[in-house]
Amino acid sequence: MQDALRQCRVGIIGLGLMGGSLALALKDACRSISGYDIDPGTIDQAIARGIIHRPIDLRGDEVDLLILAAPVSAILDWLDRVPQVFSGEFHLLDLGSTKVQIVERMRTLPDRISPLGGHPMCGKETSGLGAAAGDLYRGCLFALTPLQRTRPGTLNIAQELTVTLQARSLLLDPQQHDRATATISHVPYLLASTLVDVTLNATDDVLWALAASGFRDTSRLAASDVTMMLDILKSNRVEVLDALDNAQSSLQETIELIEREDWTELRAKLEAVREKRKWWESTKRVTSNE
Repeated sequence: MQDALRQCRVGIIGLGLMGGSLALALKDACRSISGYDIDPGTIDQAIARGIIHRPIDLRGDEVDLLILAAPVSAILDWLDRVPQVFSGEFHLLDLGSTKVQIVERMRTLPDRISPLGGHPMCGKETSGLGAAAGDLYRGCLFALTPLQRTRPGTLNIAQELTVTLQARSLLLDPQQHDRATATISHVPYLLASTLVDVTLNATDDVLWALAASGFRDTSRLAASDVTMMLDILKSNRVEVLDALDNAQSSLQETIELIEREDWTELRAKLEAVREKRKWWESTKRVTSNE
């Protein structure tokens, strides 16, 4: 059914950057939006700004589609609470940054709930409802990790949601998702943090005077919310360690080339990396313009 989302009573757990942006994007695309946040002030603000229609009643509520837009550990906790708070049959989608642990927990939900793992590949280094934007998801890739028990209607409504958000959906295995995001998302955060840490420990204050756009762009991820990132690192520990091993091997190779003053081999390595980066950027540009 192509217009199923418009008939949905949508509930959103977590009204920060991701949940708030989702609510803004769905404002005129569904029947109603209810919301909950651990901060009561955030709920009040969301109602006052017309971002949600009403708060979720934790004593008992009903939705057609429930979206968990919280840190991974909070999503895992909510998956235990959801059957007690929400009655009847409904679809459930999460926006967690890692998928294996969440999908495993989803398997224990009652049959009346049809779960689906999800992860939109977008965000900002800033957080909170004040940073929310209705166009946050536009053009992003929205990974979906179905379970065997996921009903076709749940997958259909999630894909309709991505179209409404002007995003693109991609079906993935949870393990494949977590392995990939460790390399392209979680380790980059740690490398950016390492760069800032090295600079902070330097004794020459002129570093900060000279730091400009290159340092700003390379270190941007270091400003990410630490609580959220710790959740991600804990839930994806094995894959992150494997990706860090690969990064360490590449860095060690670079160190050895510089020590040997093997500028020919270093040039070859850096040129190959440069070409890969240019190729990736060109493919992303084509995809985003489709």
